Amino acid sequence: IDLAVCIGKQSLAMMSTPQWGFSSDRLIHLPNAVRVPDSVVPRRPSDVFRIGYAGRLDSEERKRICDLVPFFTRLNVSITNTEFWIAGDGDVKQKLEQDAVRFGSKIRFFGALTRQQLFCDFYPHLDVFVNFSTNEAFGLSMAESMSQGVPVVTSEFFGLEDEKLILPGVNSLTFPIGDLQAAVD
Repeated sequence: IDLAVCIGKQSLAMMSTPQWGFSSDRLIHLPNAVRVPDSVVPRRPSDVFRIGYAGRLDSEERKRICDLVPFFTRLNVSITNTEFWIAGDGDVKQKLEQDAVRFGSKIRFFGALTRQQLFCDFYPHLDVFVNFSTNEAFGLSMAESMSQGVPVVTSEFFGLEDEKLILPGVNSLTFPIGDLQAAVD
């Protein structure tokens, strides 16, 4: 490989280590790279306040997937006319579905979606995108949602400041990692 493009500063640093074998002259950083669809689906007003999450639904602790249903439990107390759309698949999806059954259709699981489906059937229908991670090298789903005009509410994850994609108080709101009430607020 003559040249590798890294979309995050963390991946750039990692790939320049001896384990990966790339010298710094064979690496470039292209920040905030998100391919947008050829056509944009217009956002339509809705009577329901819709929160969304897209990503792996696995037991990897850094994504804090276990926070999804408890977050919505608190949110549903504050805003009763709301829905939580979740796109993704993984080894904890079935447990999340079991935990969410008490909310009926207020929590909707889409499974794994293609990029086209995300851009046509998912992001354009959200009012807010939420992220609970402890660290992110880039945050692709946050960049994708923002490219569709969806504001982000995210944890103050390690790497938040790296790419200057998420600007707290400017284009997003943040909360301390694990503080679900602050995420709701």
